[in-house]
Formats: sequence, C-alpha cells, structure tokens
Amino acid sequence: MNVLYVTCNPKPQEYSAYLTIGRELADGLRQLAPYAAFTQLNLYEEDIPELDFEVMTGRARLVEGPVYDRLRPEAKAKADRIRFLCHMFLQADRVIIAAPMWSLFFPGRLKNYLDCVILDGITVSITEQKVTGLLNDRERHLVYVQASGGPFHSLLLTPLNYGSNYMKTLAKTLGFAGFHALPVEGTGSTPQELHAAMNKAREEIPGLLEKLAPSQKG
Repeated sequence: MNVLYVTCNPKPQEYSAYLTIGRELADGLRQLAPYAAFTQLNLYEEDIPELDFEVMTGRARLVEGPVYDRLRPEAKAKADRIRFLCHMFLQADRVIIAAPMWSLFFPGRLKNYLDCVILDGITVSITEQKVTGLLNDRERHLVYVQASGGPFHSLLLTPLNYGSNYMKTLAKTLGFAGFHALPVEGTGSTPQELHAAMNKAREEIPGLLEKLAPSQKG
C-alpha cells in the first residue's frame, strides 16, 4: 500500500493543530501498515508549478511528443515536475491532505497542486461529453484534515465549507472509493478551545483508521 501525506501550511507542525492531528493519523496508519510506502509532501517546501500555456494543451493535458521536444529547458523541467507530482498521486492508495480553512476555502498552493495532479489521460479522462475519473482501478481513500475557527461541519454552516465540499466532490469525480473529512474545528482564540477541538478530532482517528486499514483479502 502506498500512502501520500500532503500538508499545506507555512507553520511548523508544533504550531499547527491540524498538522498535529494529520501527523497522528498518518502515524496511526503507519502502525497498521508497517510495510506500506509513505511519502510526505509539504507544499510550502516543494516546487509546485503553476500551469501555463507553454506546458499545457487543451483539456488539462501536458504537452508531449514533438511539442515537448521543442520546449525550452525551463519549460521541460516544469512539465517533468508536473508529471512527477501527478504520477506520485496516481500511485497512492491512501491520500491524506491537511490544510487550513483560508477565506472559506484552502490555500492557493493546494489548488496549484491539485491542478498538477488532475491531468487528462492520467488521473481523468476528458471528452466532449463527460469527465471520467481513472482512480477507480483499486480501493483508494482520500482524507481531508481541515482546521477552522468555527464549526463548519455543523448543519448551519456546511454550505460554507467550500474546501471540504470541494474535496468530497473531487474524490468522487476522480474515482476514490472513499472520502473522509477529519475536521479540527472550533479552534477559537484560547488554548482551552484549541485543545478541545484537537481532542474532539482525536476521538475520530480510531474509527477512521479502521476504514483506511489495508484490506486483508488475498
């Protein structure tokens, strides 16, 4: 089993509630699957290119063949990096993405990353009629760990939870078998509120790990 843990915050882990929870979830999964391959990607430390006309063709497809051969070296390096990130995502059986809620969504670097991994012909198939996810070839799961000051998974505020709602839709579109939200919400402005939010999220980890554990079939 391949596990990809993606974080998106300029803060160190010790200053971030959801990064702490995300790490505890990842470590718990590592204990359940000690032989799994674990990869961590910090979007604030890695090169995450922005897509541009030079390296892309229509319908979110990277340039290739003679067009690729004619690219400047810098553009080839960008295309190669995007392809590398996409294939890393493609190889993952479990994807954990940890990000804060910023302006009711998530940081722009995470959107840049998702643009890199949602590529026609690799993770999706795009035609005039529809978009078909290509990640339904095996049981894959995506977990979205999100911190927020308020209770955005509450019934009243769920419509405003754009980041989590987007990730849920994206997971379904790409073909993931399961999507799991792990909110660290209601972090408030005091240490007591922060600790309460973290402890509430911790209570969800054991049940979530049961769903993420590798299948015993075969």
